[in-house]
Amino acid sequence: MPHRDVNRYKQKLLLLRGRLTGEVERIIEAVQQDVHAPGTISHLPVHPADQASDGLDVEVDILKNEQDILREVDEALGRIEQGKYGECQRCRRVIDTQRLDAIPFTPYCVECAVEVESLTT
Repeated sequence: MPHRDVNRYKQKLLLLRGRLTGEVERIIEAVQQDVHAPGTISHLPVHPADQASDGLDVEVDILKNEQDILREVDEALGRIEQGKYGECQRCRRVIDTQRLDAIPFTPYCVECAVEVESLTT
């Protein structure tokens, strides 16, 4: 992959990393505020159908998802530093630029991504 293309993807990844880092910090703060909200009666069991609990569960799920993507972005930045960016980490073929434009942190070509996804579901 040409150096200028790698630099373009690196800038894209750095911007995404900055956005995700801010979002993760915001969600962590919101979860902490929800957990320590005034008026919470901590010694009473909370029914799973409780709306506040559902909201907290959603925030925690979003937080986990954002942290997973942030980890993938960091790994992609590491591949750039190693000179392996744009190379499928499974089959070693070149990842199509259309795929990298859509998912710049992807470690897999389309074919391998489908295979990996089928193994995890």
